[in-house]
Amino acid sequence: SEGSERVLRVTAERLNSLLDLSSKSLVETQRLKPYLATLQRLKRMQNQSIRALDGLKHQLEASGQSAEVQEALALAQRLLGETQQILLQQAADLDEFGWQASQRAQLLYDTALACRMRPFADVLTGQSRMVRDLGRSLNKQVRLEIEGEKTQVDRDVLERLEAPLTHLLRNAVDHGIETPE
Repeated sequence: SEGSERVLRVTAERLNSLLDLSSKSLVETQRLKPYLATLQRLKRMQNQSIRALDGLKHQLEASGQSAEVQEALALAQRLLGETQQILLQQAADLDEFGWQASQRAQLLYDTALACRMRPFADVLTGQSRMVRDLGRSLNKQVRLEIEGEKTQVDRDVLERLEAPLTHLLRNAVDHGIETPE
């Protein structure tokens, strides 16, 4: 009907596989962190190298070294500066990529997990009628009231709850409710 969600049947095996893959992708995004840490360390080392070259330049100027030596030092400084800019950009790009990948992996995992969830009311289908019919057959006045029926529960847990819940309700009506007399 209009406004309702479309339903698609997916095997439990495929759904479990999707959940497994999404959790692995979430873990894999964490593997980017050491690379980013290494780039940050390289940035610090490069800053130290630039400062060391600046100090060397001042010493060479003070000692009156030849223009060729000073030109070679200037070239090394320029190249180091250019590589520093590239490194800064790559570190920023990797950081952004890692953050976005982590966010998408988390969303994928949460969505896959939500596919496994069903409202608690799904296990209660027919329980109110069963309680009412059992109450009538035993001449007991009973009504099943449920709170939290919209609470989301893993579908495998719901399947395992159905039989014990039915047993508990039957037992409660049979032994826990007195006849009107």
